[in-house]
Amino acid sequence: MTTTKNKILIADDDPELLSLMQSLLSPHFEVVVAKDGDEAQKCIDNEKFLFLILDIHLPKVTGLELCLGILESTKIPKPHIVILSGDDSSKTIRSAYELNIDDYIIKPISSLAFVQRMQRLERDILDLANLEDLRKQTLNMADTAMRQASEYGGALELIARLNYISDPVQLAKEVAEYLKSSGYFTAIQFRSEMMTVNFDIDLSECSEVEIKVFNLLHQRGRIYSFGRRIIFNDEHVSILVKNMPPVSSHSYGMLVDIAAKIVPAINSRFISLCNEKAINNSVTILSDAMDMVAKGISAMEVEKREIIQGVITQISSSFHKLELNDEQEQFFIHLIETQLQNKEVSSDFLTVRDTLENCLTSVQSAQKMTLATNTDNDESSQSTYLDVELF
Repeated sequence: MTTTKNKILIADDDPELLSLMQSLLSPHFEVVVAKDGDEAQKCIDNEKFLFLILDIHLPKVTGLELCLGILESTKIPKPHIVILSGDDSSKTIRSAYELNIDDYIIKPISSLAFVQRMQRLERDILDLANLEDLRKQTLNMADTAMRQASEYGGALELIARLNYISDPVQLAKEVAEYLKSSGYFTAIQFRSEMMTVNFDIDLSECSEVEIKVFNLLHQRGRIYSFGRRIIFNDEHVSILVKNMPPVSSHSYGMLVDIAAKIVPAINSRFISLCNEKAINNSVTILSDAMDMVAKGISAMEVEKREIIQGVITQISSSFHKLELNDEQEQFFIHLIETQLQNKEVSSDFLTVRDTLENCLTSVQSAQKMTLATNTDNDESSQSTYLDVELF
């Protein structure tokens, strides 16, 4: 198994020392050599090195000048630097370290110690690189976790707000605005036997193409993906996301996971709104019917009294022809009046009235229960949301 060697640059104006260092390090590194600062600078500009071994007093461009150029360069990653010099003055050493070098080796040094120090430097550099990669991965994971917590928290807030919404159009807007806050542009359709609601976050009204998409795909499974678009379906709701992230991304998986939670909740709330509307319509219709029945019964009572009075008047005026005395006349008048007054409204008509009253009472009870359930759900949702632990 062949192991790729890390590339290093050695720059020194002593040919014998340069050759010796190349010979010592070639078994462990891919070695590039330069005999002066100008040649070293060209190598640095055109190639990528793990670290450099530089002499301080190079011809044309000194080692310190090379260090300064690397320090000021925007090139990333920057190579690490080792100074190998016979100059042991404190001023020179301090100047070198101020230019961010990694090591300063004073000549002469034993060959074995030199090789060991270069190998140790390689290990330290690679270990630091691995630690930096691990740090970046940890930061990315933390950032992903925070974004996921934020997204899931937003989903919980949306679910908690659903029970406050009393209009299907407002429900569609609320869902679309929530998804837009996460960067997703959507079109939404609600459908039932009573109504169909179409809403687009960009246009307010869905385009003809979007409506055709809903009509074609709302029965193609809970999730249907086509191109960069995806549609999430439930029995009465479809949400079309028009700018889905790549399938392999964390954002894709997170949105699919969130949709699996919120779409059924949205569907349930739309069903509740339809039921509430149906109950309210039924209450209105039954109330109108009861008013009509009550008015009909009152009109019949008035008509009955008028008929009774008319009959009594006609009979009374004809009694003298029968040659009845006063007592007999009063008896017959009382008998006729009693029989007519005892004639009640049709029992079938009263049964209809009673049935309507029972229906109205039942529907009104259901209406009150629905309102009470929504209130309880509001409180329960708020309580549950407050108790959720995101971490």
